[in-house]
Amino acid sequence: NQSRYEDALANYENALEIRIHKYGRKHRHITPCYLGIGNVYWNQARYEDALANYEKAFQIRIHKYGYNHPDVAQCYLGIGNVYVEQTRYEDALENYENALEICIDKYGHNHPYVEACYNNIAVVYLNQSRYEDALADYENALQIYIEICGDKQPDVAQCSSNVAIVYTDQSKFQDTLANFEKALAIKKKIYGEIQADVSTTLHQIANVYCDQAKYKDSLENYHKVVGYIQSYHGDTHPEVASTLHTIANGYYKKGKYKGAVTNYVNVLKIYIDKFGHNHPKTH
Repeated sequence: NQSRYEDALANYENALEIRIHKYGRKHRHITPCYLGIGNVYWNQARYEDALANYEKAFQIRIHKYGYNHPDVAQCYLGIGNVYVEQTRYEDALENYENALEICIDKYGHNHPYVEACYNNIAVVYLNQSRYEDALADYENALQIYIEICGDKQPDVAQCSSNVAIVYTDQSKFQDTLANFEKALAIKKKIYGEIQADVSTTLHQIANVYCDQAKYKDSLENYHKVVGYIQSYHGDTHPEVASTLHTIANGYYKKGKYKGAVTNYVNVLKIYIDKFGHNHPKTH
């Protein structure tokens, strides 16, 4: 969690050495070490190293438990995650579907592990532009989470946002807005008005309006986002500059050049303050 990956790796490797000495190389107690090492490599984008360790854990677990076991499903998910990062989507899909089958068999349909599998599968479909398939699996995940936890939880908001993203890629803007608005209402109920996740969803809503050339609505929401970011990051944060740049573009598209120039100048001032004159953002 502190991103101290080399320290984490050293500790996992020490634990692995101890457990191999105590149990041998084929014992189930060493598989968490391989998975931990794999997770560190995954976070470092060292995907081949991650894959090698996930597969070591996988081989030990199928030897111990057979293929239809939750611990084997965990390995399938790790392997699938690597394949997604490598854009090997069919391989990822195969592993995620194997994990899903195991989890449904062991836990039934209404379980968090099943919901996670549906989400992962939907991500693959989205990357493949298989929008209807992605939508179906995001909806499956959403229904499971609502069944388990109710409809006012952060993960429900995230599921709604995921559905909205699929609709965005299909240019179904009304469906996109409906789902982002649903996510926004949940987040406001949980966090209040001024919070980073609320700002993110407002920004997404503004983007949808911009895509529809509804610049008045988009600018209204972008201005709200700027106000929120300023409240918790201050006036000169790079996120403020980024949103002001988007606002400037909106004014430019509306032909309101004075408003555009004012915001571009404010962006430049922030970037000069943060990065100096000789930085790509200030050029």
